[in-house]
Amino acid sequence: MEFKRASQNDLTDLKQFYQTIIENTKAMEKYGRWKKGIYPTDAIIENYLNQQSMYLLIEKNKIIAAMAMTLKQDEGYHHISWTIEAKDDEVAVIHILGIHPHYQNRGVGSQFIEEAIQVAKLHQKKAVRLDA
Repeated sequence: MEFKRASQNDLTDLKQFYQTIIENTKAMEKYGRWKKGIYPTDAIIENYLNQQSMYLLIEKNKIIAAMAMTLKQDEGYHHISWTIEAKDDEVAVIHILGIHPHYQNRGVGSQFIEEAIQVAKLHQKKAVRLDA
């Protein structure tokens, strides 16, 4: 598996990837609450891509996992009591984390999060938070 930052060339595949997750993940409406055209929208995906905040796990030239990771949290997270105190610019936040349905429950998510932690360390972040 290859971990990489997504590029504009990945946009069409990313949109299809999230659609596949929405259509094929058991109990999505109960647990993930992602819904076609509502969340994540194509505009949200494009925005993260334009910010160079999208990361992928690729296997056999196909996306098996995707997420956005911002290198700063916004004030919407201030009301939460976190274990690690950190300023907004000391935090990386993971958004729209998705694992292809055929790869779920195989440890891919854990591996992907470990890669995200390494990126956060490279940027000297104190914490990685998951927006779920």
